[in-house]
Amino acid sequence: MRDAKADLAICEAATPGPWEYEWQYTYSKCPWTVQTKKEHPVKEWICSLPQRGFQTVGDANSEFIVTAREALPYWIRRAMELQEVLQLVVDTYQSKNLWKNWGVDNQGDVAGKAEDGHSLSAMGMAIYKAMSVLGLK
Repeated sequence: MRDAKADLAICEAATPGPWEYEWQYTYSKCPWTVQTKKEHPVKEWICSLPQRGFQTVGDANSEFIVTAREALPYWIRRAMELQEVLQLVVDTYQSKNLWKNWGVDNQGDVAGKAEDGHSLSAMGMAIYKAMSVLGLK
């Protein structure tokens, strides 16, 4: 399992974004350059990527690196926020012992079964899955 706070710290320690990439005509074996965007106060080289013969992987890899610089910290923060919400929901229902009473919904339908065999409604199943995501069961 990954440590979201440690991963986020790595992101925050890197050169601030946004980044961009470009292909530079050169005799170098690494023509793809990732750098801070032109409007960045200080233009900074991040890395160069290779071109393999006539098949260029640098474009896709460069796009990944540039996108990940902004996307990864965003999604880590978002996941951490959602984990807090899940924890709040689970804590609320556990403190009131409600989720165990949700064997069936108000139409009598069963959405699924917990590992212990309890039948759970859609809401009960959601709480059960949230507990699993949070490592509480």
